[in-house]
Amino acid sequence: MHEHENVFWVAILVGILISCLLAATVQAQPTTISVDLAKAKLVWTWNQGPGGPVEKWQIRCGPTSTHYEILVELPVPAARSIPISQVAPTVGTYFCIVSAQNSFGAGGPSPEVSFQAGQVPSAVQTLTIEAQ
Repeated sequence: MHEHENVFWVAILVGILISCLLAATVQAQPTTISVDLAKAKLVWTWNQGPGGPVEKWQIRCGPTSTHYEILVELPVPAARSIPISQVAPTVGTYFCIVSAQNSFGAGGPSPEVSFQAGQVPSAVQTLTIEAQ
């Protein structure tokens, strides 16, 4: 009986271990939303905490996750947003992070966000009725 009980508990523990390993390797992917390039903003929160004061913000964006080719520095410590059009110059998919910076260096980055930047179509110029 003891051997069967041991095999049972070993099987349970192996199952739990495999479940934990699988859960640890699956990372949550950021949700990509569609935004109007002319209207949307990146918005963040920041609190002073125990660190030094912020002197400027660094906004980094790029076409793929963790590859940020665009750097925009915003030298307005009170700012908590920036228009998407200032960090996403063209229509496309972007991944962005924000960090606070002062003369001693940069704080850790924000969580990454992703979005599909686009533009609404132009207005219809004319509308007529054709008689049959």
